[in-house]
Amino acid sequence: MGLADIVAEALESEQVRNIIGTRVLNLADASQENESGGIGGFVSWLWDGAKALAGFLCEKIGSLLNFTISSFWSFLHSTAQFLWNFNWNMSDKQIDEQIRSKWDALGSMLGGTVGNFIGYLGCGAVPGAVILAFNEPLGAYVLANVTEELAEEFIGNLSALIKYTFTAGTQALMISSYKDARKFIKKNEKFARAVLGSKVGDLIKAWGTENSKPWSFAQTLEDAVEEIPNTFVRNFVEEFLEEAWEGCIEAGYVVANSVDTFLAGEKFKQQQTPQMGKTKFVEIQPDRSIEDQRIVLAGPQELLKPHIVSTLANYQLMREKDIGTVHCFEPEKARSRRFKPHVVLHFQETKEDFNNRSKTDSKASRGKGIISFRLMNETSESLTIDYVTQLANKIKSKFGNPPYEWNKGKLLFSYTDYDKGYQLQLLTSSESEALRVIESVLDLKGDSVDREKIQEAKNLLPEKAYDDTPRKKIILGKPEEQPVRRKPCKVKFLYAQLFVEDKQDPVTLYDRSKRYRNPLVRDITE
Repeated sequence: MGLADIVAEALESEQVRNIIGTRVLNLADASQENESGGIGGFVSWLWDGAKALAGFLCEKIGSLLNFTISSFWSFLHSTAQFLWNFNWNMSDKQIDEQIRSKWDALGSMLGGTVGNFIGYLGCGAVPGAVILAFNEPLGAYVLANVTEELAEEFIGNLSALIKYTFTAGTQALMISSYKDARKFIKKNEKFARAVLGSKVGDLIKAWGTENSKPWSFAQTLEDAVEEIPNTFVRNFVEEFLEEAWEGCIEAGYVVANSVDTFLAGEKFKQQQTPQMGKTKFVEIQPDRSIEDQRIVLAGPQELLKPHIVSTLANYQLMREKDIGTVHCFEPEKARSRRFKPHVVLHFQETKEDFNNRSKTDSKASRGKGIISFRLMNETSESLTIDYVTQLANKIKSKFGNPPYEWNKGKLLFSYTDYDKGYQLQLLTSSESEALRVIESVLDLKGDSVDREKIQEAKNLLPEKAYDDTPRKKIILGKPEEQPVRRKPCKVKFLYAQLFVEDKQDPVTLYDRSKRYRNPLVRDITE
């Protein structure tokens, strides 16, 4: 067919134009849009942004007030701990002082929350709005970042404020009711003395007087254990009670988190249907003559259809082809570490220690440390929320409370056990410190240290390579002071994360730094 045979009406572009119709440029609308700019458009945009920010904050605040089994268990635990350690022989004056101290602490937290919010508005949102008046793209970019940080800071502070208010209010109500009940009993001392005897009357009279001996369940139990004469039995009872209590608390959090996760998953299934269809599992048998050869695919229904076709095509293409062999070890014994779940522990030097160290070293940088290992017996599909929660609780118990300290130094030690997922490299102050840190990390998975796998890398001239005296280099004709390598410092545990294959964001297991909003395990006081 030549050019002369082409019919204009048959062209696809002509058919599209006929469907759209005649296009008209409306200059009136364009002029109205331009006239709506300037100060009026800026105020309108600012008002819309304020409404959007208020709606976002209200949505987040509403999510904070949602009831969860985990939060209820945390409240029960903190309340039980408070009653267990409460001094039941406290005087009325001491009770009033304790209530007042809780109220004062609430005022401090409230002031900090409001002050942080006002500071972000005054020094973040207002400058962004001013920039917007002169440079709209730059102002919009600045305001977007400021709004995100403002929401994150405010929601975090507000969450802590709400939790403290509820917990402290409950405790204040309990001890205030206790004080009123004790007053009522002491007013009827004569009646109790007549009915129950003089000893009971004397106890009621001395109950809660000034300078009286403290009495609590915790102290009474501790004194009873200490009075056991047999050392073996005393140690057994002491460890039994301590571990039983901690095990009960951890098990309660595991149960609560499991219930919350299950309920959230069921609610999500009911509210949202995937656009690509439900997840399906398909078993393919490319060659029916080979009974034990099967390929299993899983994914959304619509995405599986082309993958099934491509899988069969690849099988036909690669069938009976020699793709090479793996040398130096048996292929069936090779274990890939790259895609195994990856646990990362983060450490950092405290601000106070860094400020003290920087007084003598102007080029000093804040000390940091990272320790990681892999879960070789797990995959992204075999991991369960119960297992990950148990691991997070172990990290919290071992590294979080109190915060684990690691003395970094000039000595480099390594611990390598590929089959168990360990390839640790640690800068420590001594061999004993390296062994202590390695044992703590391996204890998270219940592994014991094999000392044959600990190596020390030494420099032939360590006193010169890692000298504490800052060196100077001539750069562009001027002396520049260089930072000291392997400067000794003490770092503390901050947070732990779990990286899983095919999951875009890491799972925050436990976070002391409060930089992540939704860690899997939280502190009891949060």
